[in-house]
Amino acid sequence: MADTSASRNDEPALTCLVADDHPAILDAVSRFLDSGTGIEVVGLAADGAEAFSKIEELRPDVALVDVAMPRLNGVEIVRGLLEDGLPVPRSYSSAEYVAVP
Repeated sequence: MADTSASRNDEPALTCLVADDHPAILDAVSRFLDSGTGIEVVGLAADGAEAFSKIEELRPDVALVDVAMPRLNGVEIVRGLLEDGLPVPRSYSSAEYVAVP
């Protein structure tokens, strides 16, 4: 089986944008992801509007977005990206934000 890890080919397996309005969490998550996981953090955002703008600009493979942020929340970001035609696979860690039929 071929090894596709970042250490073998100098390219990260995934690029990621991290968005959270709590500076300590933003720092901890981004440092963890950049610590040899094969994920390259290509952008950070401290609120939803900044996250939305950077996701559109940078087009990361993955965006790890806090659901409850100022200016736009995580659900509003997903809605806006879908309206703009961007593919948005998503997962929510709080049932409070998910509509279940």
